[in-house]
Amino acid sequence: MGELLAAGVNVFRINTAHGTSDLHRELISRVRRVAGKQPVAVLPDTRGPKVRVGELPKSGEVSSGKEGSLSFLPTLLRLYPLGH
Repeated sequence: MGELLAAGVNVFRINTAHGTSDLHRELISRVRRVAGKQPVAVLPDTRGPKVRVGELPKSGEVSSGKEGSLSFLPTLLRLYPLGH
């Protein structure tokens, strides 16, 4: 990390889709510690919605109380759960 900073890096990206909150905090602390007084930013790359694409059975059941939206394309069906 020190070599990257010396080479001119001024932003570190952290992929928050992997690891734990504790790990992310430790990585941010490590960046700050190694950077010292050198200005450096930390860019948390947050996970987007999990989208599953695939074929659905020809018939099925929708549960009462479940919310979501369906998007139909000529060859694809995508289900986007609300609030996730």
